[in-house]
Amino acid sequence: MRIVVGSVLIWFALVGCSAPSPTGGSDRPRPADGVPSVEITAASGSTVAKGVDASSLASLHIDIGPGRRAAVLRDPATSDEIRQVLEDGVITFPEYEASVLAMAACVRDAGGVFSRPDQPRLSWRGLYTYSTGFPEAVPGAQAAVAGCVDRHVGILDLFWKELTNPTKAEELQAMNALAACMREFGLGDRVPEGRNRDEFEMLGPQLNEDQRGLYMSCAQRIGEEYALPYFGPTY
Repeated sequence: MRIVVGSVLIWFALVGCSAPSPTGGSDRPRPADGVPSVEITAASGSTVAKGVDASSLASLHIDIGPGRRAAVLRDPATSDEIRQVLEDGVITFPEYEASVLAMAACVRDAGGVFSRPDQPRLSWRGLYTYSTGFPEAVPGAQAAVAGCVDRHVGILDLFWKELTNPTKAEELQAMNALAACMREFGLGDRVPEGRNRDEFEMLGPQLNEDQRGLYMSCAQRIGEEYALPYFGPTY
């Protein structure tokens, strides 16, 4: 079984120009009860962090602008499903969520899997994260799974991340929290001096097995609490 981050593969195929800042969106989401630490299962079957303000997510939206809308709609590779969402140039949270859940159903129907049973997973920022997998022994499985992501989510995921990604200040706060957690576990001498996310993610090969387990515990907790998409150490 091979696991891949499905949506990332689609972004590089479809993005042809740099993206301006989002316009028309509501305020960036914030946890309703402080930093979330407990999860509940949503009615959709996905997993959502405690502290999600449902009304805030329902009002989230992003206007991609007339130029980008026209470019995507002109592209013959754009699926009918994505065209329907982008017809008015605005992506709402209900549209985004429906697209992700349709993709998930498609992946499972194609014989694909997700790397965790709680995926697609919704953070309090309003972003679904997931990694798709496919059985290598089944001919055409990889293409079928990739096709599901392409058809239902595709470039919508990229546009949505403009609205839900943490700011630089929020990311720095998360890295400071990760450094504090590492110090608590006796890993203070391994904290990167620059407090850069990339530096933290490259720590894995520099740690022994015991240190790596402690660091993974910190990295997973901070990644969850601050809703950092696809955050984790590289080995």
